[in-house]
Amino acid sequence: MRATAKLGRFTLLLSVILAMGCNSDYTVQLPNKYFVARVYSGAFFIANPQNRGVTDLSRQGIAVAVVGDIVVGAIDPESQDNSGTRTATGNHFIINTATNEAWRSLSPKDYRRVLLSVGISSPPHLVRISRFVTLQALRPSV
Repeated sequence: MRATAKLGRFTLLLSVILAMGCNSDYTVQLPNKYFVARVYSGAFFIANPQNRGVTDLSRQGIAVAVVGDIVVGAIDPESQDNSGTRTATGNHFIINTATNEAWRSLSPKDYRRVLLSVGISSPPHLVRISRFVTLQALRPSV
């Protein structure tokens, strides 16, 4: 368990250094100056306005939705069904960009519980990040 935690922290630190030092490949803007940065093919993370990583570094992409100031998503998303529900476990995250609160490595059950606590009644459809995705595309249609 400790080795996994240390590896996760190391990966996060490495991703921030790479993003700052190498100028990430591209970024997607999020609310309150947060952003998704691509470090290299498949490797994404979300950073705060101070360029500090908020999520773990992905290996196979990241899927995100934005509801107001809340950013929700999944690291290394697997296939989704039509409702946007993921089949993988433990890779969900929720970030309140207004308060700088973040929940990482959430199981599907914890993901739904935290969504309710931040005022989101059902999981929004997640959009896989690519260079062609904009903030508008991440907001669910009303």
